[in-house]
Amino acid sequence: MLDGTAEKLVRLMEGEATCKANPCGCIIYGDGYDVSVGASSGRCYLTGCTCYHAEKIALLDVPLRFGLTLMCSLTPCVECAKAIIQSRRIVKVYWLAEAPGGANILRNAKIGACKWPIDSV
Repeated sequence: MLDGTAEKLVRLMEGEATCKANPCGCIIYGDGYDVSVGASSGRCYLTGCTCYHAEKIALLDVPLRFGLTLMCSLTPCVECAKAIIQSRRIVKVYWLAEAPGGANILRNAKIGACKWPIDSV
């Protein structure tokens, strides 16, 4: 699915996000088709954002399958990175835009994690 279809679905989900501070979309897929999607949702207040992150929403519907790939519009935060690791289903994580987050936590857990598109070597 890394032919651009996943990226389009992530952008579509990002457009559905209700979070004003960090609108984010996420898709989890395996074997060439989408498995689960999520968009950051909740309410943003002047005192801060209380939204639920797209990655956690997508993880809620992930079936008992392993070797899945997660693509999201922003680098997963530390808490989302921990949830991805604890799911024990995700082996690769891609993001479309850099943001401070849990990329090193994912890499330390031996999950392939990098920005998309992948720079050619």
